[in-house]
Amino acid sequence: MWVRLEGACLTAPGPVSAADDAALLACGLSRQKRRYARALADSGIDFATLDHQATETVLKDLTSVTGIGVWT
Repeated sequence: MWVRLEGACLTAPGPVSAADDAALLACGLSRQKRRYARALADSGIDFATLDHQATETVLKDLTSVTGIGVWT
C-alpha cells in the first residue's frame, strides 16, 4: 500500500487531503482507511518535530486523531 501511495505522490498531508476517493482507493485504502488518512493529513501535526518531542506529547497529539490509538 505504501509503495502505491508513494507512486501516486500521496505521502504528504496536502496531497492526501486533496485526493479524491478514487485516487486513495486505487492505492488500496478502504473507506475507513481513507477516513483515517484524511483525518491525519488534516490534523495539523508537524511530523518533522515528533522526533524531538517527549513520548507523552507525541502520544497525546497522535491519539487525538480519529483512527489512531495507542495500539497504532
